[in-house]
Amino acid sequence: MAYRSPRQSVGCRGYDGTAHLLPVYEVDLSVDDPRWPADVAGSFPGLLVIGVGRGDADGEDCEILLGRDVLSAWHLHLDGRNSLYTVT
Repeated sequence: MAYRSPRQSVGCRGYDGTAHLLPVYEVDLSVDDPRWPADVAGSFPGLLVIGVGRGDADGEDCEILLGRDVLSAWHLHLDGRNSLYTVT
């Protein structure tokens, strides 16, 4: 469940240089994948994330951007061609 911070938004610039004002949501993020290593943190309560995409005003069907504060917790290797990932 995502809760929108009513008075908080952030400016972001896309790859094409277009600026957008995007909403901020508070979420509890957890990784639910049996392949996830047991010794790597997989739960982050109370994260502030940026909502992107075509979701409605309540965040339904909205995607999020994760910041470096979350991503830096892991060494993540994505191998999209082979549909594999490794986390340490």
